[in-house]
Formats: sequence, C-alpha cells, structure tokens
Amino acid sequence: VGKPQGNTIKEGQRSRRWYLLSRVLCATIYTPAYGYDLNLWRQYIDAQSRKPDAVHVQTEPDDPNRYWDENVSIAREICRQKAIKDGYDYLWFVDTDVLVPPDGLEELIKLDKDIVAGKYCHKEDGTPFFWKTEYVPPEKREEAKNRYGKPTIIEEWVYMGNQPAQIHKAGTGCMLIKRKVFQKVGFPKKVPQPWTEDIIFCIAAMTEGFEIWAHPGVLCQHIGASNPPQKLARVGKK
Repeated sequence: VGKPQGNTIKEGQRSRRWYLLSRVLCATIYTPAYGYDLNLWRQYIDAQSRKPDAVHVQTEPDDPNRYWDENVSIAREICRQKAIKDGYDYLWFVDTDVLVPPDGLEELIKLDKDIVAGKYCHKEDGTPFFWKTEYVPPEKREEAKNRYGKPTIIEEWVYMGNQPAQIHKAGTGCMLIKRKVFQKVGFPKKVPQPWTEDIIFCIAAMTEGFEIWAHPGVLCQHIGASNPPQKLARVGKK
C-alpha cells in the first residue's frame, strides 16, 4: 500500500466530501491455520461504497511455548505503526472471517466517534463482541453477588437494537479507530490470556479519555458463527 496523498481531514468535518477524502487503512491479521479465505475478505473490502487502502499481516506461532494471540497483538501493532507512518486518518480492523455490509465503513465513519465497532457474534454462543461494565451500588450488591458472583462490578455482553451506544469494550473484528487514538494507544507485546489484545486496547483507550461506541446496525457475518445474518444488507437501506 502506497502512502496516501493530500492533507489530513480536520476533526469533525462530517460532510460527504469529508467521508470521500478521509484516508482509511483497512488492516487484517491473516491466519492460514484457520483456513480463512483472504480473497473473500478482499472481495468484501473492495465492495465497500468507499474503497479503503488495505494491508494484511500473516502470522503463525513461531514458538510452541508462546501464546498464538501474542503474535496477533504484535501484528495489529505493525498495522497501527503503518497507519501512523503513512498518515492515515483511520485504522479499520476487519478480521478475515468477518464479512462487512457494503456501506459498513461509511456508516462507521459517519458516527464520528473515537472508536466504533460493528456487530459480529461469538461463534460458540452467538453473543455479540460488545461489553459494558457496570458499577453496582451497595444496596444491590447482594443481589449482584447471587446473580453474577461479583458483588461490586458486573460485566455483560450488551444486547441492543440498531441504535449506536457507548460501551466499554469491543472486539477488533470490525473496529474503526481515529488517528488521534491510534497515535496514542497501541497493542501489547504480551497478553495475560488468550484473545485479550482487543480488551487491553479498549481499556488503555478509555484510560486516555477516548470513547468506545458500538454500531449494531453495522451487522457483520462472522464465518462459522451460530447465528450469522442471512443477508449482508446495506445499513442505510430503508
């Protein structure tokens, strides 16, 4: 991917021209061991109503004693560094097993948030990759402890309609990140447990004062999920 041309779009210019001129680097971590089709991913990215530049980093475990997930986190960091170096306005992560609606990128940009994630679901149980942590007041802690086993903090997957909402954490399978965020917040070299680099990133971003939003209207297909959408419809379709 070559270095994009032109001036960086100013913060908050939400016009159609701003959308068309904003520079987006779409990044994926290609995992051949899982058998995902990079060509299929490329096809869905090319079908976006505003075609982004694209880059993919192939990663495989190079040490049997090392978390495979750490390689993924390092690969995401490589993509972040490229976006910084080449002057992109947005970094858009789309996993090779996540298929995005044709106007998904446009809708994510239009929301104009620091970090915004499209909706895709866990393959095992169909729960979305959105989380919200809630503080439990003292008078309700016994109830929370009985229900959740956590007397002061509960964390649940967030179910919602098609309306965007602020959340605390989201998966990076379809996540758009503004430049002001990825310039300041990166991905860890080590993860405490499998599949947590996105959670660590979100926590770090919130610590820096950035907001994380969910856009459940950008309904993606997670290949192999128990409840994939029957059709990848345009978000803005009436």
